[in-house]
Amino acid sequence: MQSMHGVLTVAKGVDVHQVEKRFEQLLGCPATFTVTEDPALLGGFIAEIDGQIFDASLRTRLAQMERYLNQ
Repeated sequence: MQSMHGVLTVAKGVDVHQVEKRFEQLLGCPATFTVTEDPALLGGFIAEIDGQIFDASLRTRLAQMERYLNQ
């Protein structure tokens, strides 16, 4: 089974091991990350793996909620 490597930018307190496990489930193969903690992130993470960006940051979630509520 091939593994994938990506870049993970996290907010303080994010459980990196848990994020890796979720990506393994999503991708169907082991996933490892080069991890950077960004104090500007209030919560969540941003992952880039195989050219795709997965933005699960609090800022993005709040922006999505705002767009939904303004419809």
